[in-house]
Amino acid sequence: MLQPISTLNASLRAIQHQAGVVAAPLTVIRRLDRSEYIAVRKNGRLRHLRIGEILHCEAESNYSSIYHQSGFKVIVPRTLKSLETVLLPTGFLRVHRSHIIQQDAIQQVFTTHIELSNGDSVPLARRYKKRILQRLAETAACS
Repeated sequence: MLQPISTLNASLRAIQHQAGVVAAPLTVIRRLDRSEYIAVRKNGRLRHLRIGEILHCEAESNYSSIYHQSGFKVIVPRTLKSLETVLLPTGFLRVHRSHIIQQDAIQQVFTTHIELSNGDSVPLARRYKKRILQRLAETAACS
Protein backbone atom coordinates (compact mmCIF):
# COMPACT_ATOMS: atom_id res chain seq x y z
CA MET A 1 0.00 0.00 0.00
CA LEU A 2 1.28 3.47 -0.88
CA GLN A 3 1.80 5.99 1.90
CA PRO A 4 1.06 9.68 1.50
CA ILE A 5 4.11 11.84 0.76
CA SER A 6 3.83 13.73 4.06
CA THR A 7 4.03 10.43 5.97
CA LEU A 8 7.09 9.40 3.95
CA ASN A 9 8.79 12.73 4.63
CA ALA A 10 8.07 12.44 8.35
CA SER A 11 9.46 8.89 8.38
CA LEU A 12 12.57 10.03 6.52
CA ARG A 13 13.15 12.88 9.01
CA ALA A 14 12.75 10.46 11.93
CA ILE A 15 15.29 8.06 10.43
CA GLN A 16 17.74 10.91 9.74
CA HIS A 17 17.32 12.18 13.29
CA GLN A 18 18.00 8.73 14.77
CA ALA A 19 21.05 8.30 12.56
CA GLY A 20 22.39 11.71 13.55
CA VAL A 21 22.02 13.12 10.05
CA VAL A 22 20.75 16.66 10.12
CA ALA A 23 19.55 18.24 6.92
CA ALA A 24 21.29 21.51 6.12
CA PRO A 25 19.02 24.45 6.87
CA LEU A 26 20.28 26.42 3.90
CA THR A 27 21.43 24.82 0.69
CA VAL A 28 21.73 27.85 -1.50
CA ILE A 29 25.32 27.84 -2.70
CA ARG A 30 25.67 26.74 -6.27
CA ARG A 31 28.71 26.57 -8.46
CA LEU A 32 28.23 28.27 -11.79
CA ASP A 33 31.27 29.14 -13.91
CA ARG A 34 33.62 28.53 -10.94
CA SER A 35 32.01 31.34 -8.93
CA GLU A 36 29.91 30.90 -5.85
CA TYR A 37 26.36 32.14 -5.96
CA ILE A 38 23.55 32.24 -3.47
CA ALA A 39 20.02 31.65 -4.74
CA VAL A 40 17.37 34.04 -3.40
CA ARG A 41 13.84 34.97 -4.38
CA LYS A 42 13.22 38.57 -5.39
CA ASN A 43 9.83 39.69 -6.68
CA GLY A 44 8.74 36.07 -6.94
CA ARG A 45 11.65 35.12 -9.20
CA LEU A 46 14.69 33.05 -8.32
CA ARG A 47 17.87 35.10 -8.65
CA HIS A 48 21.49 34.13 -8.26
CA LEU A 49 23.56 36.67 -6.33
CA ARG A 50 27.31 36.36 -6.56
CA ILE A 51 28.60 36.01 -3.00
CA GLY A 52 31.53 38.31 -3.74
CA GLU A 53 29.10 41.12 -4.60
CA ILE A 54 27.24 40.98 -1.27
CA LEU A 55 28.36 43.77 1.06
CA HIS A 56 26.57 42.88 4.26
CA CYS A 57 23.57 41.13 5.78
CA GLU A 58 21.33 42.38 8.54
CA ALA A 59 19.00 40.38 10.76
CA GLU A 60 15.34 41.31 10.95
CA SER A 61 13.69 38.72 13.20
CA ASN A 62 13.31 35.49 11.17
CA TYR A 63 14.24 37.35 7.98
CA SER A 64 17.52 38.76 6.77
CA SER A 65 18.29 41.68 4.50
CA ILE A 66 21.06 41.12 1.99
CA TYR A 67 22.69 44.32 0.71
CA HIS A 68 24.27 44.10 -2.76
CA GLN A 69 27.10 46.25 -4.16
CA SER A 70 24.85 47.71 -6.82
CA GLY A 71 22.66 49.22 -4.09
CA PHE A 72 19.62 46.96 -3.93
CA LYS A 73 18.42 45.10 -0.86
CA VAL A 74 16.82 41.66 -0.85
CA ILE A 75 14.85 40.37 2.12
CA VAL A 76 15.04 36.59 2.45
CA PRO A 77 13.09 34.32 4.81
CA ARG A 78 16.25 33.02 6.49
CA THR A 79 17.78 33.76 9.86
CA LEU A 80 21.16 35.41 10.03
CA LYS A 81 22.49 32.22 11.65
CA SER A 82 21.62 30.18 8.55
CA LEU A 83 23.24 32.77 6.28
CA GLU A 84 26.26 32.80 8.57
CA THR A 85 26.94 29.10 7.97
CA VAL A 86 27.07 29.77 4.24
CA LEU A 87 28.87 33.11 4.17
CA LEU A 88 31.55 32.89 6.89
CA PRO A 89 33.73 30.38 4.97
CA THR A 90 33.69 32.73 1.95
CA GLY A 91 35.28 35.79 3.61
CA PHE A 92 32.50 37.30 5.71
CA LEU A 93 32.80 38.37 9.35
CA ARG A 94 30.24 38.45 12.13
CA VAL A 95 30.62 41.92 13.65
CA HIS A 96 27.40 42.25 15.63
CA ARG A 97 24.52 40.12 16.79
CA SER A 98 22.52 41.37 13.84
CA HIS A 99 25.20 42.00 11.18
CA ILE A 100 27.55 40.06 8.93
CA ILE A 101 29.85 41.96 6.58
CA GLN A 102 32.20 41.10 3.74
CA GLN A 103 35.78 41.51 4.89
CA ASP A 104 36.90 43.13 1.62
CA ALA A 105 34.20 45.82 1.95
CA ILE A 106 35.65 47.29 5.16
CA GLN A 107 36.78 50.88 4.65
CA GLN A 108 37.47 51.97 8.26
CA VAL A 109 37.09 50.46 11.70
CA PHE A 110 36.00 52.77 14.50
CA THR A 111 35.40 52.06 18.19
CA THR A 112 31.67 51.47 17.86
CA HIS A 113 31.09 50.91 14.15
CA ILE A 114 32.60 49.91 10.82
CA GLU A 115 32.34 51.98 7.67
CA LEU A 116 31.93 50.01 4.46
CA SER A 117 33.13 50.86 0.96
CA ASN A 118 29.65 52.01 -0.12
CA GLY A 119 29.37 54.43 2.83
CA ASP A 120 27.10 52.28 5.01
CA SER A 121 27.85 52.21 8.72
CA VAL A 122 27.48 48.90 10.57
CA PRO A 123 27.66 48.62 14.38
CA LEU A 124 30.65 46.83 15.88
CA ALA A 125 29.96 44.88 19.06
CA ARG A 126 32.61 44.82 21.80
CA ARG A 127 32.22 41.06 21.89
CA TYR A 128 33.47 40.66 18.29
CA LYS A 129 35.94 43.55 18.15
CA LYS A 130 39.10 41.71 19.24
CA ARG A 131 38.48 38.83 16.83
CA ILE A 132 37.78 41.22 13.95
CA LEU A 133 40.94 43.24 14.54
CA GLN A 134 43.05 40.06 14.74
CA ARG A 135 41.57 38.77 11.48
CA LEU A 136 42.21 42.09 9.73
CA ALA A 137 45.81 42.15 11.03
CA GLU A 138 46.38 38.61 9.75
CA THR A 139 44.99 39.53 6.36
CA ALA A 140 47.17 42.65 6.19
CA ALA A 141 50.26 40.63 7.13
CA CYS A 142 49.60 38.12 4.36
CA SER A 143 49.19 40.83 1.70
